[in-house]
Amino acid sequence: FEDVRNGTLAALDRATDADMDKPGPESTREFAPTVGSVFMLTGQHELMHSGQFVALRRKLGRPVMF
Repeated sequence: FEDVRNGTLAALDRATDADMDKPGPESTREFAPTVGSVFMLTGQHELMHSGQFVALRRKLGRPVMF
């Protein structure tokens, strides 16, 4: 996780505003058409997995944390 996060932040630091409007990789264009949207997806991806842990904790009968 930390390696991917550090790599993402390094790439984001190098990217210009104009880079954000460039087309994203062809394999992601259906759901992330630009480079900027790929960066947004990267952050949202972690949140999606956090939601999966909530469902798992509830299934295991663990208490609600917050």
